[in-house]
Amino acid sequence: MTPLKKRKGLYWRKANAIHNYIVEKHAGGVDECQRIVMSREDIRHLADTCTAVVNDRSLAPDLLPTASGFFFGDTDYDDWYFEQLQKTELELNLMLEKDDWDFMEYEASW
Repeated sequence: MTPLKKRKGLYWRKANAIHNYIVEKHAGGVDECQRIVMSREDIRHLADTCTAVVNDRSLAPDLLPTASGFFFGDTDYDDWYFEQLQKTELELNLMLEKDDWDFMEYEASW
């Protein structure tokens, strides 16, 4: 496997729905700020899920629910929430255009 080449990286600030999705789908619900490995297929699925929710906002609570926590920010399905999904969708699709990597690591920090 070839890891994603070191670059600036993606940064999600208070995008608790993205964090919640990654922890639930790829870490068995265990949230200990550990590194979570995600394959290209995993990234594609997250990007597609963001697209689905952006296109039909009523899907948000089922496909990308918010999560509460001390550093997690607001849990409303508001403009901030949907802006974060659009940003995520764009960034992940840009990553997927490149074929020089097989996986990425996600790590939360607070």
